[in-house]
Amino acid sequence: MPGLPSDFEEDARDIAALLCDGAHLVGHSYCAIGALYAAALRPQAVRSLMVAKLRGLDIAASGIEASGGYERGVVRALLAAGMSVRQINPFKLRQFAKACGVLAKNDRLDARMIALFVATMPTRSAQRYEAVERLAEIVTARRQLSDDKVAAENASRLFEDATLRRLYRARIARLAADITLLDKSLAEIVASDAVLAQRYECWSRCPA
Repeated sequence: MPGLPSDFEEDARDIAALLCDGAHLVGHSYCAIGALYAAALRPQAVRSLMVAKLRGLDIAASGIEASGGYERGVVRALLAAGMSVRQINPFKLRQFAKACGVLAKNDRLDARMIALFVATMPTRSAQRYEAVERLAEIVTARRQLSDDKVAAENASRLFEDATLRRLYRARIARLAADITLLDKSLAEIVASDAVLAQRYECWSRCPA
């Protein structure tokens, strides 16, 4: 309400409750902070995020907890706006919270602990590296396909019905082909990037 101090976390909860899947979220001035919090609360529901006039709020850095790739859109939007972003490892954040005596876990506490972590611990600003982002996305998809393949193989060993065995053989073969295709894409990305190619060459020389 006009004239009253803004509670960004409360605003974020109200915004998050209204989000539908595939939402395009826009925040301006002080509302931009609420939009960022809302995107962090429900990253899977946000297709795009645009914030404006954050610089005028004198924000030194924004902390984003890694959440299996859901945070990437928020990070890209903040970097594109010229903001300094810190991507926080969830395990390190949880250990930091325990060291601070905070054992409970909820959205409000998480947001406060992320802010305190960024203000207290030495962190490096996130940088966009498109080749690495593509690698991360493909590796995540490959891991999911590999898990599906193992699950299908385990299930197929228990089937007595011939139709089920035939269906699962086809499914396993399809998953294996998809994994091979992703492996080829990974190799092409590494080979086309000089820095990644050099790192891969160094790693491949290391003894197992």
